[in-house]
Amino acid sequence: MIAGDLMDSRQVDDGSRYSRKILLATVGLSPQVVTETAYALMVSNDSPFIPSEIIIISTTTGAEQARERLLGTAAGIPWLERLYREYSGSCSPTIDFVTVADHAGMELDDIDSPESSAAFADKILETVRRITDDDSSILYASIAGGRKTMSFYLGYALSVLGRDRDRLYHVLVSPPFESHPEFYFPTRDAQILQDQQGLTLNTADAVINLVNIPFVRLRHIGTHKAMPPSVGFEESVERLNKIYDRRLVIEMAGRKLQVGDIEIKLQPIDFAIYLVFARSRLKGEESLAGPVGRHDKEWGKKILNECASMYPDQLYPYGLTDRTVKVLESGVDASYLVSHLSKIRSLLRRHLGAQSYSYRIESRGRSSCKYHIEIEPEYIEIT
Repeated sequence: MIAGDLMDSRQVDDGSRYSRKILLATVGLSPQVVTETAYALMVSNDSPFIPSEIIIISTTTGAEQARERLLGTAAGIPWLERLYREYSGSCSPTIDFVTVADHAGMELDDIDSPESSAAFADKILETVRRITDDDSSILYASIAGGRKTMSFYLGYALSVLGRDRDRLYHVLVSPPFESHPEFYFPTRDAQILQDQQGLTLNTADAVINLVNIPFVRLRHIGTHKAMPPSVGFEESVERLNKIYDRRLVIEMAGRKLQVGDIEIKLQPIDFAIYLVFARSRLKGEESLAGPVGRHDKEWGKKILNECASMYPDQLYPYGLTDRTVKVLESGVDASYLVSHLSKIRSLLRRHLGAQSYSYRIESRGRSSCKYHIEIEPEYIEIT
């Protein structure tokens, strides 16, 4: 049974809008995963895709075997060319072999040490970055081949750099064709193989299932900007961990908020107001009611108390202007609070972008008289 028979009546290519239609695959000692994945993409019922470029990341031995077995002519027409003749109706793709060298410039023949693993991680990240930085490309990546670490690195790279149009796949080959050294894809014409028990197999009977692997796409929040070409895998992980460090550290002495490695300096009154809400959240309170009436003295007192905690070495009025003290002692209304919350909100947006939502003080529910910080209490620290 060949799902590709459907291709004859509809030559649809999901990458038709892009001049570079790339299949990227990690490959070990079984280069058949390349033709198996390409075949499955070509005959996909949902969105057939015909790669114009194939990029293979492998060891030196893996790349050599892939050249011989996919492009070699010892068995007649090269397998890759035969696949394209039978199922795409187009010319064979360009093919690029990416191998990895260690710090001394020696090509690696295996992932057998922490150093070689790190080198492969860097190369995979570099390759995906180069492809996804090109607006004319669409990337379909396969994790069916190579060591598990290579598959993980490729999936990670897609998650942090992949665009909406890029895809991640695995292929499942029906037994007994799976891992058979002479099977490359289900041929249209009968081709007889023998299994280990000497039983005959017809490659036309093979079934390959294409598995679309969903992944979290982080590029839209700027992860690719945090990883310029000079940044390798390990450093990129450290940078992203800082970006996604949700802890909010409120530093009293400097009157500043710190999220990851970003510092945000606040004006004294704004900082005092933020402290009111942060302490409420630390107590486990979901929201805090704002001022009531035109002169809510209780709210004015809350702010003055936080000013006192900010300046423990200063006597009243804690470095505030006489006018500010008078306003707070007389009591504040909702418009006073809203005005300062707006300033805080704008400052957080400027420094944190979309991430600021968790740290802003927002009105809650239909009533605008209650306010809430989204971040959980366990992530708030006042020093």
